[in-house]
Formats: sequence, structure tokens, C-alpha cells
Amino acid sequence: MVPGLGRLSVGGGVEGIKSAGIGLVALVSTPIIALLLAITLVGLLIALFSVFAWLLVLYIAKIAIAANIGQAVFGDSDRANSSFAVLAVGLAVVIAKVNLPFVGGIISFVLTIVGIGLIVQYVFTALSTPREAS
Repeated sequence: MVPGLGRLSVGGGVEGIKSAGIGLVALVSTPIIALLLAITLVGLLIALFSVFAWLLVLYIAKIAIAANIGQAVFGDSDRANSSFAVLAVGLAVVIAKVNLPFVGGIISFVLTIVGIGLIVQYVFTALSTPREAS
């Protein structure tokens, strides 16, 4: 997937709430901003691109949080270096939690907004870090 996304982690307490808050703001504000941009002819292309990116992030959000959960499960063991094993364990945990009766929908929503928050934090970190000249 994205190598740098594995370095981000959702800690307990304030960090998790911060990621969820950023994810919720991105989840709600992106379609509204895209709708406002679509009013103008120039903004229509930007609006279409932002809606596409929004849908893509919605799709990838649970995968990103599953990779994070897999890293937390493996910790510092030798298997933590295997991206496949980390993602497989993380996805198994996410699928098990999302399919719980009564609370699965709530868990799915929370995991989605935290995953969106992780992705948004990764993008902002990647854009704000200066790159070395070749």
C-alpha cells in the first residue's frame, strides 16, 4: 500500500479522538465543499476530482486502520515486517468487529472516520515535509 502510512499510529486517548475528529470533519466537509465548487465551470473539474478522491479515501480508510491494528497486534515481533501478515490479521480483526450484531454499524463508522483521519494526517505530513533535492 503506502509505505509511510504504516508509520502513523492511532494511540489511545487524545490521539485517537484527534484522528476521529479530523476524519469526521473530512467526511462531512469534502462533499459540501465539492458542491460549492461545482457551481462554477472552473470549479466543476476540481469538484469531480475531490468527490473521486473522497470516495477513494472512504474505500481505503478501513484498510489503513486494519494495517494499523495489525501493527499493534504484532508489535515488535519478526512477523511485523511482513506486510501481508500484518494486513491479514488487521483485516480479520476489522471484519470480525464490523460484523458484530447491533454494534457492528457503529464500529464500522468509527473505524471509517479514524481511518480517514489517519489518511488525512498522512497526506498533510507528506505535503508539509520538505523533500531533498536530487
